[in-house]
Order: sequence, then structure tokens, then C-alpha cells
Amino acid sequence: MDPSEVEPDTWIGILAAAGLEDELRGMAHPLRWVERVVNARWRYTYWGELSRVVRGLDLRGDELHLDEPATPELCDAVLEAGASVPERLLPDWFHGWATHEAAPELASLAAHPAAIRCAEGINELIRKQADAVLGHAGTRRIMGLWIAEQLGTGATPLTVLAALRTIRGTAWVVRGRPQSWPGRTALRRWRRWPLVSSPATGS
Repeated sequence: MDPSEVEPDTWIGILAAAGLEDELRGMAHPLRWVERVVNARWRYTYWGELSRVVRGLDLRGDELHLDEPATPELCDAVLEAGASVPERLLPDWFHGWATHEAAPELASLAAHPAAIRCAEGINELIRKQADAVLGHAGTRRIMGLWIAEQLGTGATPLTVLAALRTIRGTAWVVRGRPQSWPGRTALRRWRRWPLVSSPATGS
């Protein structure tokens, strides 16, 4: 079987069934194997199953090395497992993550010192996939960091919404319906999911 002709999650699932996780735990540097697998694939691959495997590893003291920026779910998994991720490898493409049913919260990614760098990639989702952005704690925190940087302290719901208008204009799509900003739907979503959060809670 040629791995390049099989969906990544299927291939990793087959390897996992054959004892991949135990094999990786026995390696001195399991992250090197992960890097080889990722570098051999298209950079926009969604690494759901591989991320699950990585989260179960102890990668403390190691650092991720890839040819291209990591995908959100993989970067989050590597960070959660204890490895460091250079700023240049932080994700800049969130579409695969946003459309996956089991997309992780990205809490570890949001806690990265340079997480605000990901705001531009998340911004590209805003118009058509606002639910994904606002429905996950990690992306809310990252956009909150961006907004806080733009506004400084003392932000209110209306000033935040005004700042959001600078991201992608005045029309977003929420649950398949165009929405005007600011409007009733926007205000309801603000009250439910505050974007500007404290570092301590990240909520």
C-alpha cells in the first residue's frame, strides 16, 4: 500500500492499530518521525488522527521543525505534548480546521507567546465561518488578543464590534445567513462569547 494514495487519517489509523503509539513512545525523538510524515504531504492536509497520536506523546524539551507552517490542529497537539514551535511555523491556514467536525479548541496554540500572529489566518474565515471562530475557545482568545492590541484597555461591546468591522468589512455569514455589523445577532454573539478575554481564563 502506497501511503501517498491513502487519506492521512486512514493511514495513521492503520499504523495506530499496528502499534504506532507504543513504537513512538519508545523512540528517543518521536517528533522527527512526525516531521518526516508531515513534510512528505501537501501542506494543507488536515492531521486529525496524527494530532491525536501526538497529544499522547511526551515531547518536552523538543522543538518542531517543518518545511512549511504547521496546521492548527497539529501545532496545537505538538504544543500540548510539551514541544516548542518556532513563530515562523505557527499556522497561517485555518480552513481545514474550521470545516472539520472534531476540530480541537486550539487552547495550547492560543497560549503561545506569538499566537497573535495567527489572527490574520483566522481573519480569512470570518465572513463565511464565523461560527467556527467564535465557537472555539482558542480562536476566540487569539482574536481577542488582536482586538485588545487594536483597542487597548477599556473596550466595550460596541467598540469591539467597530474594530471587527475593520477585519472583513461589514457583512459576515452566521449559520448561512448574511449579518450586518453591528446588529442584533452580533450583539447576542458578543454577550455569549466575549472576544476580549483575560490571559488567566482565555474564555
